[in-house]
Amino acid sequence: MKEPDSSYLLIAGGVGINPIYSILLSLIATDTNVNISMLYSAKSKDELVFSKDIVELNHQARNMSVKYFVTQCQGGISTESTAIHARRIGKDDLSMVVEKLSKDKLCVFICGPDSMIRDTSSELQALGIPETNIHYELWW
Repeated sequence: MKEPDSSYLLIAGGVGINPIYSILLSLIATDTNVNISMLYSAKSKDELVFSKDIVELNHQARNMSVKYFVTQCQGGISTESTAIHARRIGKDDLSMVVEKLSKDKLCVFICGPDSMIRDTSSELQALGIPETNIHYELWW
Protein backbone atom coordinates (compact mmCIF):
# COMPACT_ATOMS: atom_id res chain seq x y z
CA MET A 1 0.00 0.00 0.00
CA LYS A 2 1.30 3.43 -0.96
CA GLU A 3 2.22 5.89 1.81
CA PRO A 4 -0.38 8.73 2.01
CA ASP A 5 0.61 11.92 0.21
CA SER A 6 -0.63 14.20 2.97
CA SER A 7 -2.35 14.25 6.34
CA TYR A 8 -5.20 16.35 7.63
CA LEU A 9 -6.29 17.03 11.18
CA LEU A 10 -9.82 18.39 11.35
CA ILE A 11 -10.91 19.86 14.69
CA ALA A 12 -14.48 21.00 15.28
CA GLY A 13 -16.21 22.52 18.27
CA GLY A 14 -19.99 22.94 18.32
CA VAL A 15 -21.37 24.57 15.18
CA GLY A 16 -17.80 24.75 13.88
CA ILE A 17 -18.55 21.31 12.48
CA ASN A 18 -20.29 22.89 9.47
CA PRO A 19 -17.18 24.07 7.58
CA ILE A 20 -15.13 21.14 8.91
CA TYR A 21 -17.71 18.67 7.60
CA SER A 22 -17.56 20.34 4.18
CA ILE A 23 -13.76 20.04 4.20
CA LEU A 24 -14.07 16.37 5.17
CA LEU A 25 -16.47 15.64 2.32
CA SER A 26 -14.20 17.45 -0.14
CA LEU A 27 -11.11 15.54 1.01
CA ILE A 28 -12.84 12.19 0.71
CA ALA A 29 -14.29 13.04 -2.71
CA THR A 30 -11.13 14.43 -4.28
CA ASP A 31 -8.12 12.78 -2.65
CA THR A 32 -8.06 9.08 -1.91
CA ASN A 33 -4.46 9.00 -0.73
CA VAL A 34 -4.63 11.04 2.48
CA ASN A 35 -4.73 10.40 6.21
CA ILE A 36 -7.61 12.18 7.94
CA SER A 37 -7.97 12.50 11.70
CA MET A 38 -10.94 14.29 13.17
CA LEU A 39 -11.54 15.52 16.71
CA TYR A 40 -15.11 16.71 17.21
CA SER A 41 -16.49 18.26 20.40
CA ALA A 42 -19.97 19.46 21.37
CA LYS A 43 -21.87 20.15 24.58
CA SER A 44 -23.88 16.94 24.42
CA LYS A 45 -24.27 13.81 22.32
CA ASP A 46 -27.41 15.29 20.75
CA GLU A 47 -25.38 18.28 19.55
CA LEU A 48 -22.87 16.15 17.63
CA VAL A 49 -24.35 17.22 14.30
CA PHE A 50 -23.53 14.98 11.32
CA SER A 51 -22.17 12.29 13.68
CA LYS A 52 -24.10 9.46 11.99
CA ASP A 53 -22.83 10.57 8.59
CA ILE A 54 -19.28 10.93 9.92
CA VAL A 55 -19.41 7.43 11.42
CA GLU A 56 -20.49 6.07 8.02
CA LEU A 57 -17.72 7.99 6.23
CA ASN A 58 -15.22 6.70 8.77
CA HIS A 59 -16.25 3.11 7.99
CA GLN A 60 -15.89 3.74 4.24
CA ALA A 61 -12.66 5.76 4.24
CA ARG A 62 -9.37 3.90 4.17
CA ASN A 63 -7.22 6.25 6.26
CA MET A 64 -9.62 8.07 8.59
CA SER A 65 -10.02 8.20 12.35
CA VAL A 66 -12.54 10.12 14.45
CA LYS A 67 -12.78 10.89 18.16
CA TYR A 68 -15.87 12.48 19.71
CA PHE A 69 -16.04 14.60 22.86
CA VAL A 70 -18.90 16.07 24.89
CA THR A 71 -18.28 18.77 27.47
CA GLN A 72 -21.48 18.70 29.53
CA CYS A 73 -21.83 15.03 30.40
CA GLN A 74 -20.65 12.87 33.27
CA GLY A 75 -18.77 9.73 32.27
CA GLY A 76 -18.11 8.38 28.81
CA ILE A 77 -20.87 7.52 26.40
CA SER A 78 -20.82 4.53 24.13
CA THR A 79 -22.97 4.02 21.10
CA GLU A 80 -23.02 0.84 19.08
CA SER A 81 -20.36 2.19 16.74
CA THR A 82 -18.19 4.63 18.67
CA ALA A 83 -17.06 5.93 22.06
CA ILE A 84 -17.69 9.52 23.09
CA HIS A 85 -15.32 11.05 25.63
CA ALA A 86 -16.86 13.20 28.38
CA ARG A 87 -14.31 16.03 28.36
CA ARG A 88 -12.82 18.73 26.22
CA ILE A 89 -10.29 17.99 23.50
CA GLY A 90 -6.97 18.19 25.32
CA LYS A 91 -3.25 18.36 24.70
CA ASP A 92 -2.92 14.58 25.09
CA ASP A 93 -5.54 14.03 22.38
CA LEU A 94 -3.69 16.36 20.04
CA SER A 95 -0.36 14.74 20.84
CA MET A 96 -1.68 11.23 20.12
CA VAL A 97 -2.96 12.33 16.71
CA VAL A 98 0.16 14.32 15.78
CA GLU A 99 2.42 11.37 16.70
CA LYS A 100 0.61 9.19 14.14
CA LEU A 101 0.82 11.72 11.29
CA SER A 102 3.71 13.18 9.36
CA LYS A 103 4.26 16.68 10.79
CA ASP A 104 5.78 18.02 7.58
CA LYS A 105 2.76 16.86 5.56
CA LEU A 106 0.14 17.77 8.18
CA CYS A 107 -2.48 20.39 7.43
CA VAL A 108 -4.77 21.40 10.31
CA PHE A 109 -8.22 22.98 10.06
CA ILE A 110 -9.93 24.21 13.24
CA CYS A 111 -13.36 25.75 13.62
CA GLY A 112 -15.21 26.39 16.87
CA PRO A 113 -15.27 28.78 19.81
CA ASP A 114 -12.54 31.43 19.89
CA SER A 115 -10.88 30.08 23.04
CA MET A 116 -10.79 26.54 21.64
CA ILE A 117 -9.18 27.74 18.43
CA ARG A 118 -6.53 29.80 20.20
CA ASP A 119 -5.69 27.11 22.79
CA THR A 120 -5.62 24.31 20.22
CA SER A 121 -3.47 26.31 17.81
CA SER A 122 -0.95 27.08 20.58
CA GLU A 123 -0.84 23.45 21.71
CA LEU A 124 -0.29 22.25 18.13
CA GLN A 125 2.56 24.71 17.65
CA ALA A 126 4.11 23.47 20.92
CA LEU A 127 3.92 19.94 19.42
CA GLY A 128 5.96 21.12 16.43
CA ILE A 129 3.26 21.94 13.88
CA PRO A 130 4.25 25.10 11.99
CA GLU A 131 1.81 27.99 12.35
CA THR A 132 1.56 28.13 8.55
CA ASN A 133 0.05 24.62 8.57
CA ILE A 134 -2.73 25.59 10.99
CA HIS A 135 -5.84 27.13 9.45
CA TYR A 136 -8.87 28.35 11.33
CA GLU A 137 -11.97 30.45 11.03
CA LEU A 138 -13.01 32.99 13.66
CA TRP A 139 -16.47 34.38 13.17
CA TRP A 140 -17.25 36.08 16.47
